[in-house]
Amino acid sequence: MLKRGLALLLALVMLTSVASAVQATTPEGERYDVSAWAQKDVAEAWKIGLHKSNTYTDYRKPVPRGLFGADASRLVALAFGGDYDDYINYKAIQCQIKDQPHEKTVAEELGLLKGRENGNMDYDTAITRQEAAVVLARAYRSYCDEIHDDAEPLSYADNGKIADWAKTDVQLMTHLGIMNGVGENKFDPQGSYTLEQCLVTLVRLYEKTAQGKTPVGTYPLQLGQRETVIGQTWQGYELYGYAEKAGVTVIAANEGGGQPGNWQITVIDKNDQGKVYRNVIKRKYSASSAYDAPLERMTLSADGSQVIYQSTLETDAVDKTGKVQFPKGRYTVTIDVAKGEQTYTRADLPETTEGTAPDGSKFTVSAGAKQEVESALALGLTEYAPNKNYRKPVQRDQFASNALKIAGLAFGEDVSTYAAYQGLQAMIAEKEPTRLTTDLGIYSFPAGMSSENHYAYSIGEITRQEAAGMLARAYHIYSGEVHDDMEPLTYTDKADIADNAKADVQLMTHLGVMTDVGDGRFDPEGPYSVEDSLVGLYRLYQNTCVGKKPDQSDIFYLTPRQKQITQAYSSGSYATSAENDATFAIVYSENGGHMGPTSTYIWVVDANGTCQRYRNVIKSAHDIYWGEGEWGMTDASIEKLWLSEDGSKVYYQSTLEEDVYPYYPNGTYGKLLFAKGVYTVTLDVATGQQTYTRADLT
Repeated sequence: MLKRGLALLLALVMLTSVASAVQATTPEGERYDVSAWAQKDVAEAWKIGLHKSNTYTDYRKPVPRGLFGADASRLVALAFGGDYDDYINYKAIQCQIKDQPHEKTVAEELGLLKGRENGNMDYDTAITRQEAAVVLARAYRSYCDEIHDDAEPLSYADNGKIADWAKTDVQLMTHLGIMNGVGENKFDPQGSYTLEQCLVTLVRLYEKTAQGKTPVGTYPLQLGQRETVIGQTWQGYELYGYAEKAGVTVIAANEGGGQPGNWQITVIDKNDQGKVYRNVIKRKYSASSAYDAPLERMTLSADGSQVIYQSTLETDAVDKTGKVQFPKGRYTVTIDVAKGEQTYTRADLPETTEGTAPDGSKFTVSAGAKQEVESALALGLTEYAPNKNYRKPVQRDQFASNALKIAGLAFGEDVSTYAAYQGLQAMIAEKEPTRLTTDLGIYSFPAGMSSENHYAYSIGEITRQEAAGMLARAYHIYSGEVHDDMEPLTYTDKADIADNAKADVQLMTHLGVMTDVGDGRFDPEGPYSVEDSLVGLYRLYQNTCVGKKPDQSDIFYLTPRQKQITQAYSSGSYATSAENDATFAIVYSENGGHMGPTSTYIWVVDANGTCQRYRNVIKSAHDIYWGEGEWGMTDASIEKLWLSEDGSKVYYQSTLEEDVYPYYPNGTYGKLLFAKGVYTVTLDVATGQQTYTRADLT
């Protein structure tokens, strides 16, 4: 009776909580609403680090599964005396380094949060009371192996509504006094669980079972010294660069969106001691602060004694008094890892000029690169839009596509037509079209990278050693020449070139396609600009293609018929196709402009390679508002397409579920155009004549 009385009392308190709500403040000064009965425990949750989220301002609202799992994970960390924040910070930066999302939350790693019966994690949906009991019980068992044989059987009036998978955990949490009923001796297993209830029960579980006690087992979130330092220094900024050599780790990040835009360079030495630096080169000054110049590259020397990064100023950096603090130029900064000193050298920017594209448009380019860039554009080696600064970095995907064009020029073939043909064949086979650059090995994604990160990676800036690799792989498509006479690499920073890139850098150097960037350095991780890419592509073409025949098979060759087929499918949304030895037919749709009709086209390529385009003669609507004649007609969709055995006839089928009448602007309808039914159309390939029959709907 005592227990039942306490449960009823608690229920009454909770039922009246809205009326007795108070406003409290987080340690960071953020205000939130909380029920009076929960205020003390919620404040304690903040104090001991069980909760650190400022997302919610009303703690009386249901708590999402993801947040409950995170706070339960913090409980486990507290039980073992570990630091949850260091772990999640380290985990976050590792995901950025690998360019991968968090595959699992910490709650999942600990086994606290698992998918629902449908398999979904549902992080953002409200957790139920029985789910909360399960998570709390799992957290408890992660640091305590005590057996509670004395736990009383469940006596809630709604025991039958508690899921079988939750009953043991509900019993345990009830026995320990962590969770109670909601009134009328009910547990309400499917009921909502508020954020304040979450924090109250976590505090209870901590104080009753974890505080001051030795946990059982090994802390599952344990980090090594270096990993701990990384976690402690990481601020959740946007990762720019990461390098690790000779026991030294360097991480570059930008706080993004902050004022001012600061670069944070974290260096962890061989003794696992970390230090944070800012870029010493400033691009702008205000009355209160200096804005860091962007980092263009960052690397470690081979022995790990120096961190080297580069910044470029296109204009003078002037302080608030008007004095030039940093003249425009290219700055190379060295951080002495042992001493912590930053020193820099400056070089003049290349002289720029205005280049002219084949269409007459202008672009900005280094004076020394102008001639080769214009020659590359004349060859069609890029699809870059005009009126661009070609000194900006080039994207990986764009450069890969341009490198592929070199192989096409070597064979004298139109790569775009070949790619379109391959894409069409993939759709016909009901497969996702693939990247031709990927299929041919010119371009690939890092091992283990999830598909959802492919796009971000593809538009990322290519490095010089990545460019050498793509150029080399494009070259090997049309050339099997062996270069036994290549000299060993002599770049002063050759040790910094990745092992898997050295052969490609050596080949491109031997062929005169790539050279040093100054001071005898190759700068493997340095940026590769649009003009660099065009110069490299042009040199590769000139040095390996002009006046030479490929010694490899022409992989881009298409028969005249295949070219016609590709040209037939030029645009629109692919629907279906049919083909035999004599005839190829393909159906696709083109959506008209806003409020306009849809045209369904049938392209037919006959045995002689002649290509003709036809529209579906069966119309599903006729709106005079769209214009008189054919333009006002919306084609019926084509559900089926087939050919006669000799290819002389193309057959297709369309179904109308409703009668079709012309519609006029005054709101009236004209005479019947097409009665509802199943229409079978015969297209004579020789004459182009279309005839049809109609059958009633079944």
